[in-house]
Amino acid sequence: MKIVDSNILKKSLADEGRAPDLVLLLWIIYMVCKTALGIVWIWEGLVPKILFPSVEEIEMVARTRLAWWDPASFIPFLGVWEVALGLLLLMGIRPRIMASLSLGLLLFFTLVLPFYEPSLLYHPYGAITKNLGLLSCSFVVILLAPHVSKSANILTKPLSLLFLGILAFAGSAIYGTSLSLLFPRWSVSSGSLWIILSAGIGWFVLWGGTFLLHGKKVNMISFIAVSLAVMRYGIVVLLFASLVNLFFYSWGLESGLTLIILNILMVVISNIIMGYVFVQKLKEQSLTVKQSLLLWMVFLNGAGAVLFTIFWRVLP
Repeated sequence: MKIVDSNILKKSLADEGRAPDLVLLLWIIYMVCKTALGIVWIWEGLVPKILFPSVEEIEMVARTRLAWWDPASFIPFLGVWEVALGLLLLMGIRPRIMASLSLGLLLFFTLVLPFYEPSLLYHPYGAITKNLGLLSCSFVVILLAPHVSKSANILTKPLSLLFLGILAFAGSAIYGTSLSLLFPRWSVSSGSLWIILSAGIGWFVLWGGTFLLHGKKVNMISFIAVSLAVMRYGIVVLLFASLVNLFFYSWGLESGLTLIILNILMVVISNIIMGYVFVQKLKEQSLTVKQSLLLWMVFLNGAGAVLFTIFWRVLP
């Protein structure tokens, strides 16, 4: 079974008047800029603002009088939103809107902050000048997002699926690691493995069950592509939960029943969002809502619940 239909590809390329090489080049430029932006925002929000807030940054925020409450609390709050922006960019959710937010924040940091802190203009590590490269990446994502569309999606589908798979794996590992920080019973590796194995095997069970029940009706490659696309919505919620867990850990707060309930709630929200998107997307493959929900609840959630219990007992 072919992943790329040459006739569809030729027609799509002809419709947009672009050569395949140019389409692939534009897609690579777009993905590099979007990924770089996402990583930078995650790093800038997580490391200097949540994990290791500096006295200098707290004093600078205090001088600007832009924080409407205690600067020491405002900086981690800003860091959470920066991390969220980076995650949404990496997941490719509303990329033009996220890149526009990135552009606005960078323009603010570049044009406004030096009035309050002139030393940023001659900082030896380029505290302000480095923003020019990030501004360029934001512009590229804003400009290319509408055009890296049908032809690019068809031409680069294998690469896109690989990218989504890596993100799903990394997101599961991060969430599992965040749980291990809060529950002494687990090591970092045990927490990561618990989530990766339980969720990962659950998706394979879903694919196998779908093939057995609807293999003649459903294009399985397209079905797997839909599953990977659905995963990113759940990963965004779980990565936000990871930030909450990290916040509790970094501030030395106790991980009691409240945090356990909060994590359960996040997992439920993640499951509901993914299930809704899953059902909507499978309508295109002629599956009814009832059939899609049955697959979701029995094969994915059912297998996941069993696997969670097994690995909870097995992993040290």
